[in-house]
Amino acid sequence: MNIHVPSNAGLSKQKCDEVLGWEVHREPLQLPDGTRVDSHFANIRMVDGEPHVLGVVGKGYEVIQNSEMLEMAESLRQKHRLRFSYVGIIGNGERVFFQCAAESYSVGGGDEVVPYMMFANSHDGTMSCRMTPMTERIACSNQLANIARTKENWVSIRHSGDVSTKLDEVGRLGKYFLTASAENRQLMIRLRNRAVNTRKLTEFFRTLYSQHYGVFSVNPKDESEDRAKSRAAKGFEAYKNRFDAEVSIAGASAWNMANAYTGWLQHDRGRGRNPDRSAYRRLVSSLFGVLGHRSVEAFQLAQNF
Repeated sequence: MNIHVPSNAGLSKQKCDEVLGWEVHREPLQLPDGTRVDSHFANIRMVDGEPHVLGVVGKGYEVIQNSEMLEMAESLRQKHRLRFSYVGIIGNGERVFFQCAAESYSVGGGDEVVPYMMFANSHDGTMSCRMTPMTERIACSNQLANIARTKENWVSIRHSGDVSTKLDEVGRLGKYFLTASAENRQLMIRLRNRAVNTRKLTEFFRTLYSQHYGVFSVNPKDESEDRAKSRAAKGFEAYKNRFDAEVSIAGASAWNMANAYTGWLQHDRGRGRNPDRSAYRRLVSSLFGVLGHRSVEAFQLAQNF
């Protein structure tokens, strides 16, 4: 089961509560012979009256419920005038996330970027509960994490009990978000003001493509090398088309160059036979996986071009 509820106008707290209004319970495990396992527990969620095992975790694992994460986000939302903009469940609840967006800003030419806090948690033990400062570029819906990388990509959310500790945690997350967002905006503007030519555009793609998908030969010697060259050529064509289409708002700049590659990664490459399923996988990877890392790498490299 997968639920995604995007909205340009924002979401209500009530809607987020509806999507994430369920709890996770720890249940003991036992071996086939009935022997109790004391070192691990199963995280269980009830779906339509049926128990679903979300993951097996160690006895030291402490569940952070969706409601606790939403309560913390609500405090930050009110303090920093944010709006809920996206909420999602991956699988049966193995991972959950939602976004709180701030006001958009322009990096030049009316090219609008929306900064937001992404709160995410796993109930299968594969990821810490965290807040990641991210941005979404309105022109192409590129999801970008901390491209400035002067800080960690995310900050872990500690499980807090008493009110004073929760207030300290809210303050810590808010300060981190504001600092990282300011650093990312400054980098975006610097890249927007840096011109690139066709040679740099080509070198940039070839460098990243080779790093991410393997080196290809411009003079293939066999069928395998010819296919690799063809895939790279198709990728470059889509990347160049994105760059050309957005010159009017992003300029012939390093900012446009990095976004063209990131847009190709997140929206064009690997569409597959089932476009909806492919789009879902790319979104998850952009938020949590390899596409997110590769997108940040594109902006890191763009600083040196």
